[in-house]
Formats: sequence, structure tokens, C-alpha cells
Amino acid sequence: MPSRYSIIQYVPNPIADERINIGVLAFDENLVKVSFLKNWQRVKDFGGDRNLSVNL
Repeated sequence: MPSRYSIIQYVPNPIADERINIGVLAFDENLVKVSFLKNWQRVKDFGGDRNLSVNL
């Protein structure tokens, strides 16, 4: 049974096209699993003064 995955990225400024990986989603026909960063400080630093709200 083939599995697939997708990298979840945060893009604070689409014009600059800079991005940071924040998670991964893996799935197959029967199961979906997702994992996000444990420490969001690097993401907050990367995004500058943008208001980043994380609700997991």
C-alpha cells in the first residue's frame, strides 16, 4: 500500500518567496499522521513582527 507525504511550510512574505518547514503530513488509504515543530521560536524569528498564532 503506497504512502504519501507533504511538507507543511510557513511563508511570511510570498513576494520574497522565503519559507520555513514547520511540519509534515503523512498518509495512506487508511491513516493520516501529522507532526509539527515542538519549538516555534525559529518560526517567530523568521516571520519578523508578524502576529503568529499557533493552535494545535
